[in-house]
Amino acid sequence: MQIVQVYAPTTTHSDEEVEEFYEDITSVMERNKSFYKIIMGDFNAKVGRHEQGDGKTTGEQGLGERNERGERLVQFATSKNLKITNTYFEKKNSWKWTWRSPNGETKNQIDFIMTNKKDIILNTEVIQRLNTGSDHRLVRSTIRTNHRLERSKMVRRPAPKINIEKLMENKEEFQLELRNRFE
Repeated sequence: MQIVQVYAPTTTHSDEEVEEFYEDITSVMERNKSFYKIIMGDFNAKVGRHEQGDGKTTGEQGLGERNERGERLVQFATSKNLKITNTYFEKKNSWKWTWRSPNGETKNQIDFIMTNKKDIILNTEVIQRLNTGSDHRLVRSTIRTNHRLERSKMVRRPAPKINIEKLMENKEEFQLELRNRFE
């Protein structure tokens, strides 16, 4: 399992820095081979509600309207076959927001947990009653994996590779060997 914690550039940063941020995530994801991938953190992007072109990247439970950085996040998630799990679980709107403006009037969902295997995520929720001293609220996911199944996939021996050209060259020997074995 690979877990990547991120902090995305804010809207005061250039689009080039945002692109570099997504390239860095891609580099980390490709460098480490793992079956389960979880990318989580402050993406400083509003994904909002599910839109027609999202496919299965987002669910029906997003909060608010999507902004430009949210569109970029959805494009990234789609390209990496990631699911934005915050948008899949039904919660009250007051349980969805993850950031509050300094004046307390604006609340947005900008912290996300994404995975390449949505079936391991049982729930994603905001922890409301924990005061971290931050303008962000913590987000957690409950996950379940089948370790035995995954281990058996890793332990299985690959099927031997058959050299068809060599078999064709030694066709008579191969047929004789088959006859002897099955008689």
